[in-house]
Amino acid sequence: MDVSAIKVDKSSRYPVYAQIEGQLMELIKGGAFEPTEPLPDERSFSASLGVTRVTLRRALAKLEHAGLVYKIRGKGVFPRKVVSDASFVRFDVPNRRAVAIAMPELWESHPEQHIRLAEAERLRRGRVETMVMGHVSEADELAHLARCQEVIRGVLFHRWGTQASLGNIEAARRFKLHVLVCGNGKERFDTDFVGADVAGCFRRVTEHFIAAGHRDILFVSQNVPLEPKAVEVYTDTVRAAGRRPLAVGRYACPPFSSRERAEVNVMMQGYLETAAVLRGKLKATAIIAESPCCCVGILKALDEAGVAVPEDVELLAFGDAAEVEDCYGPEGVPFSTFSLPLEEIGEKAADTLLWRLDHPDAPRQSHEFEPEFVQRRTTRPIGSKQELKHVV
Repeated sequence: MDVSAIKVDKSSRYPVYAQIEGQLMELIKGGAFEPTEPLPDERSFSASLGVTRVTLRRALAKLEHAGLVYKIRGKGVFPRKVVSDASFVRFDVPNRRAVAIAMPELWESHPEQHIRLAEAERLRRGRVETMVMGHVSEADELAHLARCQEVIRGVLFHRWGTQASLGNIEAARRFKLHVLVCGNGKERFDTDFVGADVAGCFRRVTEHFIAAGHRDILFVSQNVPLEPKAVEVYTDTVRAAGRRPLAVGRYACPPFSSRERAEVNVMMQGYLETAAVLRGKLKATAIIAESPCCCVGILKALDEAGVAVPEDVELLAFGDAAEVEDCYGPEGVPFSTFSLPLEEIGEKAADTLLWRLDHPDAPRQSHEFEPEFVQRRTTRPIGSKQELKHVV
């Protein structure tokens, strides 16, 4: 990615970070960068500009907050394709080989960004231009769809952990656009669908511990749930097995302005929740963390209290362990996870929409992915039942 057009004037009265921010903003809005190609790594980028890494980080943080770039751990910083009238003219209008990818406002903070990247790459290979509508309200989303309906052929709605807008989905169909919903399998629409039953994944996690012989299973939720029905599903599953549900999630961490701050807050929340349980009267031999970030805090609290894992307490998180790889050394992430094949979901969503563009009258398609259990050091092998004592 060529960023040589960015020039820094250290004699200017404008802060250096603001100069970098402004020039990058113009390049991104002008379509100078491919959305699937990351910006140069922090070290080489700052060196080419002749600025410190701290200054560059400040500029990128401003752009991230404005929704013009986003980060993926281990892969870098990626520019967005901005929705604007200027961007429409680059589409192949006569053939209408363009689709929109619509994401709700809070979606950026979720690991499903991997799905979006896989989709964009797959669609690009299919010679279909993509337009991303991210960090927008449902009203803005509808306005964008109305404005570009003559240019695009389809729209891919992302709905993970958020309530889908039935009105926008119906409006897209009135605009004669092919619609695919990618998200939580609990929400069903009369459209093509690719995704997973996220609530069902939490049920699988709970059932895993029940099958291992645990009677008291603690569920640690977070301030902004990945799945609003997670606690409800956990509670129903535990009660159906004749056990008492123990769910905590009362600590409200400060609002966050970036993905990094969100991760730190959720880690702290997991730590505070577990530390409070350790000081109280609740007892459990297994803990379910709503996310890997939450699990990092839980594991720290258990370690400080001298609780042996998995001998005294088994610990399992829902989500992709790659989210927290930077928190651990060469030994890697220690806790077991139930996770979804994010890139496979993204590729399947793109392939299904591409297929729909060529088969407009075919029956509705539906593809649901199952979560994958990854055994690590915080859980015993599946099927092992031992005499367990109350510790937490």
